[in-house]
Amino acid sequence: MARVTREERKKRRISALSHLQNGWGTGETIQYLMRDYGLTRRSANMDVVWANKELSRGFDNHDNKEMVAWLLTQYQRLAVKSEADKQYGVSLGCYKEIANLVIKPNLKQRNKKTFPKSI
Repeated sequence: MARVTREERKKRRISALSHLQNGWGTGETIQYLMRDYGLTRRSANMDVVWANKELSRGFDNHDNKEMVAWLLTQYQRLAVKSEADKQYGVSLGCYKEIANLVIKPNLKQRNKKTFPKSI
């Protein structure tokens, strides 16, 4: 007989999913599951793998603008933290990626030339 009911496992996995959606890292989420639910690392890792699969399914349904906004927020948070720790190389990389996400697509679209079809 199973030690955990399906409802308990589902609750645990949804909790892992919500933490990942809130920006927690994989390692942090695994530690959270181990501490709060008394899981082994392997069981916690299996729940996080399930949550990551659910997240990747959701990417097909979400608008790209939401994804870009989330990425920009994460890069901005990392840049601020790295500057506070005097890790200027990391913050520079973050700003470069922010530019790649925001500025480059606009430049490509502006430079795109379209010619009328000749008959």
